Amino acid sequence: MSDLDSDCDDNKIPVQQNKAPPEQSFQPRGNNSARGQRDNQNFKKNSTTRGRGYIRGNNKVISIPSTKVGRVIGRGGFVIRHLEYMNKAKIKIGNSAADNTDITLYGTDAAIEKVEKMIQELTIDRKKEPVVNSSTVQAGSSA
Repeated sequence: MSDLDSDCDDNKIPVQQNKAPPEQSFQPRGNNSARGQRDNQNFKKNSTTRGRGYIRGNNKVISIPSTKVGRVIGRGGFVIRHLEYMNKAKIKIGNSAADNTDITLYGTDAAIEKVEKMIQELTIDRKKEPVVNSSTVQAGSSA
């Protein structure tokens, strides 16, 4: 036996084999038994607030010219989000089919009526009349 072996023999640590892992002693937090289940006392069918504040209710499908859909959506979706938030309604724009696009409005009767009027105002063609400048009128009358 070498000197190295004799030095190592003094420091041997007994190895325990085939021992089960220790039991974990932590307590779980909260009550997870109801996770994933609806609480029937607090769940009200057909009146839950969803997403942007709209309340489930009725729906109505309106049709607008496909060329006007951009006015309803707005830049970056700003107009449609604003309409939904202010009226507590949900607006879903369908696929364009030829000249018209169907828009489905979800919400209460009052909310649907308000949103429909606002969409109609957005899609009205306003004729631009030429602005008459006062200097042009004066020059024409003196000639």
